[in-house]
Amino acid sequence: MPSAGPSRRRAPARSPATGRLAAPGLVVCSAVAAQSGAAYAVHLLALTNPVSGAWIRNAVGAVVVLGLLVARRGSLAGIRWRVALVYGCVLALMNTSFYFGIQRLPLGDAVAVEFLGPISVAALGSRTRRDAAWVLLAAAGVVAISRPGPAHLDYAGLGFILLAGGFWAGYILVGRRVATGARRADTFAAALTVAALVLTVPGFTLAAGRLGDARVLEVGVVVGVLSSVIPYGVELLALGRVRAHVFGILLSLQPLMAGLMGFLILGQQPVLLDYVGFLFVVAASAGVTLSARPDEAPAVEPVTAG
Repeated sequence: MPSAGPSRRRAPARSPATGRLAAPGLVVCSAVAAQSGAAYAVHLLALTNPVSGAWIRNAVGAVVVLGLLVARRGSLAGIRWRVALVYGCVLALMNTSFYFGIQRLPLGDAVAVEFLGPISVAALGSRTRRDAAWVLLAAAGVVAISRPGPAHLDYAGLGFILLAGGFWAGYILVGRRVATGARRADTFAAALTVAALVLTVPGFTLAAGRLGDARVLEVGVVVGVLSSVIPYGVELLALGRVRAHVFGILLSLQPLMAGLMGFLILGQQPVLLDYVGFLFVVAASAGVTLSARPDEAPAVEPVTAG
């Protein structure tokens, strides 16, 4: 006879296609938010400076994420503080050097050059000719967008963006450890707090009283939410679903979004070679996604934040 006890409804299994497309969808959401925030950061930098702008961004992000942590009765006790400290320092340095760069370069160009960091992660992690082909295609797109040369690029800006690209590569590698470890939301909150604390003294000092300006605070909140809270949280979910080098190629969507937001928000008009480069990087992102094999799932299943 059938059992009189309550029946348990089995959760529907996620299809391979759904799992394969989950990470790209998350990265697209992250790219839209991050590059919208970067475009608004240009306005913030016009009101203050790169160090103070990076501090405001991380401070806003830390306050929001810690508030969410408290609301769900989370705790910073027992998290992986060594990883959080490294992650927070990488975030602070990456944000600051990027802001120095976008003071001197168009947003789309800056993100395209900065993408050399994720491309390096993709190249070092690639094991097959197929992956190498997508890396080369993405790299060709970056070259087409950046068009390096004395008539196009500011070399001080280029230096800052290359530095930011190196920290971006570190963000992917350290973020992978956060994404696949326990209590990733708590570790993320701690890292944002560390990033804000690292920049507090120089950021507050260089702000020179501008923090009382309502416009600075208004734009700073927008930048903090769009640039830190949404993209980093979403990317941690994506990093838990794909390997680091695949994630690096998926991030090639960032120059496309940067060019689009630079046009929509800042009025920066792309030229023909920009569109060619955007086509290449989008093709690389689609290629690595659609050709991924089932055995390319992450080696460690992430622990879902409560």
